[in-house]
Amino acid sequence: MQAIDNLIRYSLGRLNLLTFVHTLLVQFLDTPLSFVQGYQHLMLVGPPGSGKSQYSNVLAQLYGALCIVADVDIKDGVARVKEKFPSDFIATYVGQTAPQTRDILVQSLEKVLLIDEAYGLTETGSSGKNKDDSYGHEAVNEIVSFLSTHMGQMIVIAAGYKEEMVKFRTSNVGLARRIPRVIQLAAIDGSTATRAFEL
Repeated sequence: MQAIDNLIRYSLGRLNLLTFVHTLLVQFLDTPLSFVQGYQHLMLVGPPGSGKSQYSNVLAQLYGALCIVADVDIKDGVARVKEKFPSDFIATYVGQTAPQTRDILVQSLEKVLLIDEAYGLTETGSSGKNKDDSYGHEAVNEIVSFLSTHMGQMIVIAAGYKEEMVKFRTSNVGLARRIPRVIQLAAIDGSTATRAFEL
């Protein structure tokens, strides 16, 4: 696929995406049962302009082509992730966040779910998304539990800035195990981004 080729050739991330895609393909083709029974979720971390959303869409195309997920959304002929933000998971009242989070996850089965600015689930303070981070931690707990019981039924990509995502990844003892892969990206200019994600 041209998009995958462009993704690999123009990646400026510290972790070479060619290695990631190659490893994914080898694992999937050599031991497909073991592959789907493991956690294949990942984090994309990088500064603004590093193409996290675009990378996620191209990876969704790859996962769909390999039938790792069965229901990739297509818009204008291009694969799209199911994109959500922390505010989509966090409810207004105590006790509503877990059911609301679970509803999003159920709707994302057999899809690629992108949680953009995922660190906002556990971030507090004047710049944070939550007045009470217990709501965000409730959402994270539900995500961890759901991924444990629905292994191989969806792909979750959590994206955000590096420092914030490091804190997010350690905010729950089970999160790093459920989302084991971390791909670091670097900023790319507009013309490079355009070429990198052309289909």
